[in-house]
Amino acid sequence: MGAEQYTEIADPFARLAAVTRRLAESTREIDELSRMRRELVADLHGRGYSHARIAEAAGLSRGRIFQLLH
Repeated sequence: MGAEQYTEIADPFARLAAVTRRLAESTREIDELSRMRRELVADLHGRGYSHARIAEAAGLSRGRIFQLLH
């Protein structure tokens, strides 16, 4: 369900419940994806790849890669 589809739920309490459930699901997914990214960055760094190379592949700054590793 796209965010715009929640506006189609007429009952505001039902809409609130649906949005709250979706936010919880999204938070769990973001947490899992963040964990996976940290593991992948650590794995690549452990294989000898530089912060710059990992950052380029991830579309992040070298500083952010440093943060993910520490």
